[in-house]
Amino acid sequence: MACQMKRRSFSRTTVDSGDLDHLFQFVFTITTWTLEKPPLEKLVAILRLSHFFDIESGTAYAVHYLSDHPVLTAPMRLFLALTYDVDPWVTIAFQDLMKKSILDITENDEQLLGRFVYRLLVRSHAEVAQHRSNLAFCAPVVIHVAHCASQYQRKRCVQFWEDAWFGRKETPGMVTALLDQGIPGAALYSVLDKFQVSGMFDDCRLLTLISLRDTDTKISSIKKEDVLIAEAIKKISCSM
Repeated sequence: MACQMKRRSFSRTTVDSGDLDHLFQFVFTITTWTLEKPPLEKLVAILRLSHFFDIESGTAYAVHYLSDHPVLTAPMRLFLALTYDVDPWVTIAFQDLMKKSILDITENDEQLLGRFVYRLLVRSHAEVAQHRSNLAFCAPVVIHVAHCASQYQRKRCVQFWEDAWFGRKETPGMVTALLDQGIPGAALYSVLDKFQVSGMFDDCRLLTLISLRDTDTKISSIKKEDVLIAEAIKKISCSM
């Protein structure tokens, strides 16, 4: 469903002289863009005033250097994105926030995010954690090939698959990867590709792994995490 982006307006009634100095320096003295990144404060000032005065070159300059600025945090990037219409940063910043523990969010971060976005972030973390737990502790159904015909062999395939999924003694299983919040959902496919199940018919293993991927008619259960995050990003874009 399409939505209209609602942006925060420029709220200052006065403009800091220091901010104006940064803007004037850009307008009148900067003729070439260098590899050296300007200070964060200067770039934010140029972005703020360029947005206010509709100076496209200033906005482009600030966005260029802020895009991978080492000092710019994800909460600050999301705040700037929503305030100054830098749409691609909404996705980038929220995905970065989903990669870190919610316990690492500071009070200052909460203020930058605002109540709605912060609550949505907390909810998204909880939903992803619940989704991963459900996947981890409920091994996917084994898909057997035709030549895995006997009931005995099929039971063995299922047993070997579940042993490998949940892990054996010192050998971690797929559960470990699913419970590791540092591994994004999309990266779980690469873990699956390396998933070895000794004792199981290899054709059954491959067919089972294939069943966990997307098809033309369904989204993979593993990929549902990305869907949850995408839905949250859409809510942010539509509601701010």
